Amino acid sequence: MTSVSVEPAADLQKIISDEVLRHRIREGIAVKDKPAVWRAVLAAPLTSVLLAGVLGAWLTHYYDTRRLLTENKLIQSRATSERLLAQHELEISRAFATFESVSRLLDKRLWRARSLVWAADDGADPAEIARRRGAYREAVAEWNESLNRNLSSVERYFGQKQRGSLEGPISDGLRTVNAELRDKNVSGKQLVERINDLNNNIYAFDLQLLQMVQTGDVGMFKAAP
Repeated sequence: MTSVSVEPAADLQKIISDEVLRHRIREGIAVKDKPAVWRAVLAAPLTSVLLAGVLGAWLTHYYDTRRLLTENKLIQSRATSERLLAQHELEISRAFATFESVSRLLDKRLWRARSLVWAADDGADPAEIARRRGAYREAVAEWNESLNRNLSSVERYFGQKQRGSLEGPISDGLRTVNAELRDKNVSGKQLVERINDLNNNIYAFDLQLLQMVQTGDVGMFKAAP
């Protein structure tokens, strides 16, 4: 009886052990086959097409975004350049208008002073001398009426150095000529020499302003001293 009961138990144990072993082998095979399954999925034509489509759409979006950013920067840069160019042209135009106004007033005053001296030296009749003296006084009044505006405009568009030239040597010369025209002890020759010296200063001043206008070195675009 003892030998009969032992053998079935041993067989049952062997069967269980074999089944457990087979189960573990199946699990191992399944684990080993997972990468192969994924490779098969990735290698499938439909999967490749889908992945290519997704990647292509992403790359298209990326490069379109980059292109738009670059175009926007170029547009902004172009707009800024055009705005600065228009502003520079406006500054040049206003500076040239200032140059013309100041230069015209200086030339008018200087010419009428010279004309008055010539009339006196040539022995013109008193009426003609009085007429030229009146014309000279009108030029003096016109200059004085716009003096502060001219000084501030010259400083605004051409700088403090140019204002200093106008307010200093040139204005001093104008006042000296004006005083000597009333001084009977000053000869016509002395007055002509004084006027010629002043004319040279005014010419140099005009030339400097005109060169600054031509180079665009005016107003807010003027180079730092």
